[in-house]
Amino acid sequence: MNPLAFLPPDYPVEGKVILRLYDWLDGWVDTTGEIQRDEAVRLWNERTYNGTRMACYEHGDYFAIFPAGTRMLATPESRGR
Repeated sequence: MNPLAFLPPDYPVEGKVILRLYDWLDGWVDTTGEIQRDEAVRLWNERTYNGTRMACYEHGDYFAIFPAGTRMLATPESRGR
């Protein structure tokens, strides 16, 4: 699994990112604020057991790293929660 799959190929290494959880009930939920890429990868590895659980769509609920400022359409607020 590639924890950086949702980052554009030219996204700067020093650019801030956000670690999010996709929950089938609530949609995308921020699990961190804006953080450095290295910290996000460390947290992703920790929360996904190094990519073996909750790491991709096929796992159901899963974690992913996005560029800071990315606005998600499916969120708890958009689903009335």
